[in-house]
Amino acid sequence: MKIILKIKHLLSMLFIFLMFSFIFLNVLLSKNQDFIWINTKMKGLDQFYIYPFINFVSNDSSVVSGYIVYKSNLYFAFINENSQIKQLESIGGLESCILDTSDNGVYVGWVTNEEGLFIPTYWTKEGKINIISKNEGKANVISPDGKYIAGFIKNSNNDNSYKNFIYDINSKKLTILDDLFFANYNNFIFTDVNSSYNMVGYMYNESSTLPFMYINKKLRIPEEAIKEGEFRGISDNNEIVGYIVNKDNLQNAIIYKNSKINYIFSQDIGSGANFISKDGKVIGGYFFDKNDNNYQKPFLYINNKIIDLEKEYKNYLKEGSYLIDLYNVSSNNIYVIGVGYNSEKQIQQPFVVNISNLIK
Repeated sequence: MKIILKIKHLLSMLFIFLMFSFIFLNVLLSKNQDFIWINTKMKGLDQFYIYPFINFVSNDSSVVSGYIVYKSNLYFAFINENSQIKQLESIGGLESCILDTSDNGVYVGWVTNEEGLFIPTYWTKEGKINIISKNEGKANVISPDGKYIAGFIKNSNNDNSYKNFIYDINSKKLTILDDLFFANYNNFIFTDVNSSYNMVGYMYNESSTLPFMYINKKLRIPEEAIKEGEFRGISDNNEIVGYIVNKDNLQNAIIYKNSKINYIFSQDIGSGANFISKDGKVIGGYFFDKNDNNYQKPFLYINNKIIDLEKEYKNYLKEGSYLIDLYNVSSNNIYVIGVGYNSEKQIQQPFVVNISNLIK
């Protein structure tokens, strides 16, 4: 009888030990998953020469997409799905690029053909390629619902002038936007589109760039005088973020709301805002830290508060690792994606951070 009681006691203690071990392991895993370095290893490419520009993260962080620049001049589309590099169809050329991704997993950008021309393209969630136009150009953005794509194409491949377009995925109809022109600016790049299909971007000529809006299918220019800059993100309530260049030729991260420019940092700090969430609650980008040798670092702007992301998540970084920039936020405001330096692998690498603890 005593032996049976001892066995029961030991089994009870073992159960308690296993239960607490399971809880501890889950807490540890959860903690580690708050910050994750994303694998960019691609067949045939030396990771030491890869620079990633990852512009999308899904609501569960299982999918990240964008592109990598290899040896400073080669572009390759990049999708990491469930820690595996996803293969995409091509049309015979070497290069490809994903510039935007819809919430339902449609990827847009460009590929090169056998002649090396840039061809505007989109890929389905399964990786199947679709050509938007055979004329040279690029697809820049896609609406969150995956219905509309905007970009630019040449009138013909023998012509150097470009025209902007909107492409309807369902009807396969491409509409040229003939109303995009302003002063001596003839080139327009879309950088973001919201759920109402309003868009922002920048126009450029040989010497400068200027931000613009395309609201309710009409070109609009900021009312305040701007020397130079870019709009990079637009929320569903038409709040806009980006940067402008001040009189000292320093970039300043801004929020453009109700026809008024609001600075995120003081104007003596170099900075730029890359994105704003759909609901306008999360803004992110980069700044140059004057208190740390002017190094570039990523920031979040939440509830009117600037958050130094590297400082906030320093306990997750190995000695010598650092963070550089933030590119986007998931549509549910839980994850942000950016790039940093991983000292353990001695490479620049994308990362995903869970920011749910910062959203109050």
